[in-house]
Amino acid sequence: MARVLITDALISDQAELLAMARELLAFERTIRPSRRRSLLPASLVDGWLRELREHEGRILIARLDGRPVGFVRCLLRDDELEEAPGELHVAELYVRDAARGAGVGRALLGAVEEVARRARVQRLTIDALVGNEGALRAYEELGFAPAYVTYERELGA
Repeated sequence: MARVLITDALISDQAELLAMARELLAFERTIRPSRRRSLLPASLVDGWLRELREHEGRILIARLDGRPVGFVRCLLRDDELEEAPGELHVAELYVRDAARGAGVGRALLGAVEEVARRARVQRLTIDALVGNEGALRAYEELGFAPAYVTYERELGA
């Protein structure tokens, strides 16, 4: 089995990040049909990079045999209602189909945990769509537990 290499995303990775973000959106649309159908704009990654500077975040890229196969975007944030504020939130996590089952997601989350430990935060948080059974199962296997539940109601406007 090839070794997963995790590195910080570079400016030269922007096109690949955008391609993977678009793949993630297409995958999420299979679970949640209301996800946008138009292509994500190229400026999306620029916005992510601005957000990282504002919230001390990171984008990490996973590579197998030198090819990008996944990424994670995480942001530091505080919750003033918690006794020990400070969490690292995984805003996006994506692994390409061809690399699923090869430990890429586990490696990305392991790298995120290291980022969190170095930042001395108390918690890691991550969201998943309710119908994304694979992600939900994987997160629970990695020790994540539900903390909040968001309900929604379509208004049909």
